[in-house]
Amino acid sequence: MKKKQSKVYLFPAAMLGITATAGMIANIPGANADDNSAIDDTINITVDSSCTMGQTVTSAHTTELNPGETNTTIGESRIAAYCNDNEGYAIYAIGYTNSEYGNTNLVSTDGNHTIPTGTSGNNSYWNMRLTQGTATGPTSYLPTMVNEFTTSTTIPNDYTKVAYRDSSTISQTEDPAMSGSYFTTTYAAHIDTAQPAGIYNGQVQYVMVHPSGAPAPEKPLVMQDTASIKRKLVNVGDTAQATDKRDGKKYWITKLADGNIWMTQNLDLDIEAGRTYTSTDTDLANSTIGTSWTPTVSTSTTSSWTNSKTAPASYNPGNLYWNGNVTTSGGNLSDRTTTDPSATSGGTHYHVGNYYNWTAAVAMNISRSYTSSRRDVNQSICPAGWRLPTYSGDKSYLNLKDTQGLTAGTSGNIQSTPTYFVYGGYWNGSSSSVGRDGRYWSSVVNNSNYAYLLYFAAYGDLYPQNGDARNYGYSVRCVAR
Repeated sequence: MKKKQSKVYLFPAAMLGITATAGMIANIPGANADDNSAIDDTINITVDSSCTMGQTVTSAHTTELNPGETNTTIGESRIAAYCNDNEGYAIYAIGYTNSEYGNTNLVSTDGNHTIPTGTSGNNSYWNMRLTQGTATGPTSYLPTMVNEFTTSTTIPNDYTKVAYRDSSTISQTEDPAMSGSYFTTTYAAHIDTAQPAGIYNGQVQYVMVHPSGAPAPEKPLVMQDTASIKRKLVNVGDTAQATDKRDGKKYWITKLADGNIWMTQNLDLDIEAGRTYTSTDTDLANSTIGTSWTPTVSTSTTSSWTNSKTAPASYNPGNLYWNGNVTTSGGNLSDRTTTDPSATSGGTHYHVGNYYNWTAAVAMNISRSYTSSRRDVNQSICPAGWRLPTYSGDKSYLNLKDTQGLTAGTSGNIQSTPTYFVYGGYWNGSSSSVGRDGRYWSSVVNNSNYAYLLYFAAYGDLYPQNGDARNYGYSVRCVAR
């Protein structure tokens, strides 16, 4: 008779009530320890930060004031903050009149008069006051107000903290009435007896950052604010974008090896007949013939061209970019109306911009009397604080060539970083020499028919003091004064 053998039955650990944990293996007779190793099944959920602001205008910031009157409660807006950042948020304010960051004036609709910010005095002024909300209860997350803004204070000309919380707040969906975390804004104005009549408008922009200790927003650079630009671009190679306040277009600017800050993108300003450009927005402060310019013609968008050596003319070829083809047989311009190439290879540096004859480039309606060789006109179509390059020395193409080591030709470096000069050819009723050469005006007279410019070609020539016909349309680059 055979001896009856005992058997070992193995069941899943869960059925036997055995828990396997890291560092301890269930002791099951006849089982291999490797078959019962521990498994940690981990779930990972990321909650993205979401911080926004909402605004409700409870009474419009509008009033009528007679000369000598003051109103300290002009309208009210409720600004609510919603932020799930556990470290809170901060809100900054800045004057933003006419889409210009740091502009703290009220400006008349005709653009000829202003009311500056201030808190007292005999002259006209305006200011702001912010008040903490009044919500209570478990959904109240009121921001802390910066003391300076709880009474009448001037409009800040740079991003300035006005309110903050050091912890997160409720969401907007939980509090659609915006009662949990908000403050109110109101404004004051005094009108002097000498203030011209009219409608005056201004803005204050509020921006949220998080967490509460995050750096303040950086004020976008404006071409006309060269003081701020020079503070930012300190070292050779420093680069940024700045906005021309005349039309809102942005330009790349870089501090180059000659120690100056240059536009590294062609000027693209459309001049408007009848519009007055002044020394506050255009390079006219050093002019000997007047600090304003009202062009007699507008920039053309058709193939017509005023072929004049003494009257202004400019042409806008559209949203065209030089395609990088450098060849003695000519290259091409690419229409990027729907595709902005800024994300690749410097992209917008190669925007062709507008073509200007010399009279338009130096911001004149008549240049007949400027005939003396090497006379520096010292005014231009450039933004205020900038100028066309001069003939020699500092702020000249010659000095830039020598210090930057510029070379031209199919293997030259003038078209590449950091200068990005464009082989855009020229305009004289039609496009010519694209891909073969580039021509950039200076502010200096050569003779009654010619002016000096930078000329470079695909076959290697590079002349920073070349003379050429004043009636042709060439490119414009500007250098900071």
